[in-house]
Amino acid sequence: RYKSFVLYGMPAQLLSTGGLELPVIFITAIYSTSEAGQYGIAHLLISIPIALIGNAVGDVFYAEAAKNGRKNPEALLRLSEKLIKKLVLLGILPTILLVLFSPWLFGFVFSSEWKTAGEFAQILAVLGLFRLVLTPVTRVFIVFEKNLALLLINSLRVLLVVLSFGGSYYFDLSIHWSLAIYSASMIFIYLITYVYSRRIIKSLPKEPKQS
Repeated sequence: RYKSFVLYGMPAQLLSTGGLELPVIFITAIYSTSEAGQYGIAHLLISIPIALIGNAVGDVFYAEAAKNGRKNPEALLRLSEKLIKKLVLLGILPTILLVLFSPWLFGFVFSSEWKTAGEFAQILAVLGLFRLVLTPVTRVFIVFEKNLALLLINSLRVLLVVLSFGGSYYFDLSIHWSLAIYSASMIFIYLITYVYSRRIIKSLPKEPKQS
C-alpha cells in the first residue's frame, strides 16, 4: 500500500518543485539574467504571503481531512468550499492592487530599477490568487493516497511550463507575453487539480459508524 508514496509521491513532489523553479531557468536562457532577477523578485514577493497563509490553512484542512474525511465526506466538501470563499475574500483586494498598481509600487518601494519586477508581478498576480485559494484543498491527494493522480497532474504542470516558454522562444515573444502564457497555463493546472480534488472527496466511501 505504502510503496505508492515512494514510486509516485516523491516524484510528484519533485515535479511540483521543478514546476515552480523552471521559469527562472527558462527566462535566463531565453532572455537574460537581468530579466530572471526581476522575475525572481516579483515571484518571491508574491509567493511569501501565499506560502505563509496557504500552508497554515492547508495544515488545518489536512488535519480535518485525515481525521474525519472518510467519516463525513459531505462535511469535508463544505469545509473546502468555506475555506475557498474565505481565501478569495482575503486575497482579492491585494490581487486587484497588484494588477492595477504594482509597477508604481515596486518603483516607489524598491527604486525605479525594479519597475520591471512590478510589471511581472502585475502579470503573476492572478496566478498567485489561484494558488492561494486552491492549493490548500489539494492536500486531499496526499491524505487519501492519490499519489499516481498527483504525479500525472504535476507531470502535466512541468510539460505546460516547457511548452509555454518553448513556444515563446519559437515565436520570439516578449517576456511579458511569455509570463502571461505561463500564468494562464498554471491557472489551468490549478483548476484541474481542484476539480479532481472535489471528485476525490465526493467519491469517498463512508465508513460505518461505530456503535
